[in-house]
Amino acid sequence: MRILVTGATGQLGSLVMERLLAAVLGREVPVQHVDDAEYASGLRQAGLPDPVVDMIVAMNRAIRAGALDVRSDDLVRLLGRPPVPLAEALRAVAAGR
Repeated sequence: MRILVTGATGQLGSLVMERLLAAVLGREVPVQHVDDAEYASGLRQAGLPDPVVDMIVAMNRAIRAGALDVRSDDLVRLLGRPPVPLAEALRAVAAGR
């Protein structure tokens, strides 16, 4: 059995996340876009070993290519209810709940 733990809206890009966070926090939330080489360099500087860096960079490349852009009702069926909308969950986190 394959279960896709995604929502009905599919993958959210960085621009959507930036706007959601800005609305919840009431301030600008800048996103810094970096290429794979810059990202890998930052991960290495943080102390991650090369095999882990390579894996994370490859996963992010696949995500950018749409690997997680899947719409499914699996999460609703697993929970037995609709999931909490992301904006609502972010508001709860921002409020310390």
